[in-house]
Amino acid sequence: MAQHNIGNIDPNETSGVELAALLSNHGQAVISTNLGAGRPTYAVKGTFWVRDSSATTLELFIYSGTNDVLIGTINTTTNVFTPAGGTINLAGLGGVPTGRTIATEASIVGGGNLAENRVLRLLNDSNEVPGNYYYGTNQDSIRGWFPLGELLGRASAAPRVLVYAPGDYTLIFPAGVKRVLFKLYGGSGGAAYWQTSELVSVGSNEAGAVYENRINNNSVLGGAGAALHGSIAVIPGVSYALKVGSAGADTVDSTPYAVGSYIPEVKGTKGNFSFIYGERFTGGAGQIAFCDGGFPGSSLTGPGSKGVNTVATGENVTDIGPPLNPNGPNGYAEIIFWS
Repeated sequence: MAQHNIGNIDPNETSGVELAALLSNHGQAVISTNLGAGRPTYAVKGTFWVRDSSATTLELFIYSGTNDVLIGTINTTTNVFTPAGGTINLAGLGGVPTGRTIATEASIVGGGNLAENRVLRLLNDSNEVPGNYYYGTNQDSIRGWFPLGELLGRASAAPRVLVYAPGDYTLIFPAGVKRVLFKLYGGSGGAAYWQTSELVSVGSNEAGAVYENRINNNSVLGGAGAALHGSIAVIPGVSYALKVGSAGADTVDSTPYAVGSYIPEVKGTKGNFSFIYGERFTGGAGQIAFCDGGFPGSSLTGPGSKGVNTVATGENVTDIGPPLNPNGPNGYAEIIFWS
């Protein structure tokens, strides 16, 4: 029997030898899962214990707080565990599934009934793809790997619309244009400019030290507008809305505030957002890309942060990162007629 209740140990009455014996007996109970002929008297709700039923049988129980619930029995001769209430059939584990399929579409092939091994792969894929190749659909509507130079050549030669002036526009694509690439930038946040003054020693004369009032020009810039690029499927003849946001206004405070004195916040204004939207009036495809304007600079908090991107639809839409806006502080849009 390996059941033992360590009880409450009084350090003022228990010697080191007695403590060692208590811990030894308790350790035997722990490592044997409270092995014995019946439930241990110290059992509480959640206690596991093992009944030594016979020379070849162990029974595993958990005490519910009111009853002993049999979990299963172990034959110590065959080392077979039999769960209480029946058996578990493990024969199906690792077997071949029946009636299950995996479907593939578009550029993925290799699907089918899972009764057979399946290898999913890209349509017209290859194990030997050289560098500077891209996977996609070429101008002949064939999917596969193609030299990146062809893609770049097509992009540089494709017709495009460049929009530098902030404002609202309507895009209507001509017949034959089914997909366009786009780059979109929000307007930058406005800067903050202010002055401080301080007395600076410039020497001395017979009367003593000589000071002059020096004016310091201070400034913090606004954050860049958000920037995205991606592609969208379009319908020729349908109206799409394009907005190119303007830069936020700069704020200039020419009051020469004394250094160390209270200076009120001088802050630019937030840049305006840019977006591409579905049909302007009815049946539209919804928002495709939204580029928030940059946040303004502030004399209290410092330079403004970059605008935030919000994208609802579109394909392969990614953040351009630190935007190198070709239009300076104002927003910008570039639409390339791709196919």
